[in-house]
Amino acid sequence: MLLSPLVALKAAYALACKPVKAFGFPRRYRLTRREGFSRILQQRAHTNSWFALHAQPNTENFSRLGVSVSKRIIPSAVQRNRIKRLIRESFRLRSKSEVARDIVIRLRKPLGKQDRVLARAVLVEMLSKALTTQ
Repeated sequence: MLLSPLVALKAAYALACKPVKAFGFPRRYRLTRREGFSRILQQRAHTNSWFALHAQPNTENFSRLGVSVSKRIIPSAVQRNRIKRLIRESFRLRSKSEVARDIVIRLRKPLGKQDRVLARAVLVEMLSKALTTQ
């Protein structure tokens, strides 16, 4: 069955121009250099059983995030990436505050499937405290 040219044109336009809400994590919100990580990791960490959160005020107008998930703790790259996505998404949803901080989050022990919901709730609480206090 062939489509009429008008229908085909409308379908192509709808597919090409359909606005999609992007949930990206732009580079300016990331800590990428070793110097940035080492400077912040010298700060005292706020810890719980899964995460260690290091924070330091910065001179930017926004908060930035660094994530460290060791291969020694989580050998599978798939699992490491899943945990990093969980951390980035939690940060992205809470980083709209006026407090400008550099934050590095380290994973301290493996997260099981049954622990993810509780770990996310604990991480959200830690990030909320770090992003609201001076």
